[in-house]
Amino acid sequence: MQKRNVKTNCCIISFPIGICLFLLLLQVSINVIFSGSDFKCGCACVPFTDGRPGCENKCGIEYSTETQASFCAIEQPPRWPALLQLPAPPYRAVQQPNTDFEDGLPTASCRDTRSCPVTFLYTGSNRSFAEGLLSRIRKLYVFLCLCCRSISGL
Repeated sequence: MQKRNVKTNCCIISFPIGICLFLLLLQVSINVIFSGSDFKCGCACVPFTDGRPGCENKCGIEYSTETQASFCAIEQPPRWPALLQLPAPPYRAVQQPNTDFEDGLPTASCRDTRSCPVTFLYTGSNRSFAEGLLSRIRKLYVFLCLCCRSISGL
């Protein structure tokens, strides 16, 4: 019975091999295209600072051109908190008539005074983590507001 399906069996075996060869060819061609110095982090021979003769080969963004800079590794990237997009005061959550979800929301009168608090929804079981996270976000928000005020006052 297998003798009748020789062509099918050959296709079943050769298809994965063909896919692997195609991927290998694609990888080699991409490596050849991006093998130039424009696609690597810039390097320079920097003289030793202790007076020894010769130099040390150092690579980094400070030795790179504009096109090479994007290929340099960042060894210690700065830690940024998650950025939040806060709604403008007229669009913040307030109590609405004929709704079931009104617990803890301010009345709509806070929109007139622009004093509506921002509502954060946290779905998790660790309340202490959520409160700690919220306190850090509040501190960051206050810091950013103070920075913006000091910059705009210049």
